[in-house]
Amino acid sequence: MLVAHDLVAHGPTGYEVGRRMRELANLIVGQHDDLRRIMMPFLVDLYERTDRAVRLGVLRGDECVYLETVYGARHATAVRAAGDHAPAHSTAAGKVLLAYTSGRIARQRPLRGLTAYTVADPARPGDELAAVRRTGAATAGQQQRLGLVTVAMPVLGRDRAVAAAIEIVGDAAFRPRDVATAHRQVALAASVALGGRT
Repeated sequence: MLVAHDLVAHGPTGYEVGRRMRELANLIVGQHDDLRRIMMPFLVDLYERTDRAVRLGVLRGDECVYLETVYGARHATAVRAAGDHAPAHSTAAGKVLLAYTSGRIARQRPLRGLTAYTVADPARPGDELAAVRRTGAATAGQQQRLGLVTVAMPVLGRDRAVAAAIEIVGDAAFRPRDVATAHRQVALAASVALGGRT
């Protein structure tokens, strides 16, 4: 049924996103053109400072939707394209976004585990989101995909509400603390550009 409606397609290694699903994703990404335009220099700056793939995420329902991704050739297999999405509770960007929207979305329905590391117990995300609010950062170690570690920080908008999350992507050996200073500086500068902090 999904193949018949062009939502998925048969690919060389199994199913992949179909034409109609890509069109829908582009509509979502297009709604945030101004945000993407303002954030792009900051994403590039963070990529250059860390030599890690960087992506910009927003919350849509209980999903983290990636609006933009900056990466080099060696990161190509580890990143999601603009318009791709994942359950918010399985990504660092999604956790940041949930934490700054009180985390209610994470408790609305049973959580889906993508790997053995995904925190899918509905009782646990509350503690994790409280920690994100305290520290201003979230990590997701192999929760979205095995071998992938992400860390994210919020970007605040004019009303000081979270507008997006900037996420850095690494492999299983990636240590988020190694990029924390650059990440914090770029997230703060991006917030200033959106009018979220002075």
